[in-house]
Amino acid sequence: MEIKIPLLLVLLVLAHSAQTPPSILSVSSSPSTVVNPIYSSLRGGTFIYIKALGHSPDPTDNYVYVGGYPCTIPSDGVTDTYITCITTDTGLYQNTPALTITLISYGIQTTTTPIVYFTTSYTPELRDIFPSAAIGGAYINFYGQHRISNLGDGLRDLGDV
Repeated sequence: MEIKIPLLLVLLVLAHSAQTPPSILSVSSSPSTVVNPIYSSLRGGTFIYIKALGHSPDPTDNYVYVGGYPCTIPSDGVTDTYITCITTDTGLYQNTPALTITLISYGIQTTTTPIVYFTTSYTPELRDIFPSAAIGGAYINFYGQHRISNLGDGLRDLGDV
């Protein structure tokens, strides 16, 4: 009986160490082709597609960061070969230098070369709303820069704004 407990412990340690560490094969802003570098709004909202191996199949067990900014993984954002995440608000008002993507899965971290830019040229900006006040059901007009169109990611169509 004393021999079985240490042997079981050794087998568990060996089984855990046999886990392939996560690795990033490619990163893209398109689900069907590799498009680099990736440009995102300073306010986030850009989908990033990470082709990876050795990661957890459970979205809550994977963490993705762009530089130091979290990249949110939706509940349906993980498959055997891909992790999809959505960039978050940086809180900045100026462009960033190229940032790396870091994947943490099973407590093991892997990082890419710098390939993501948060930039003002991809950040929509509301300039004016007319009229400035209205009653419920009234039509309003809004004006801005960088019209957002086709908010879908190729898999989901969210319409135009």
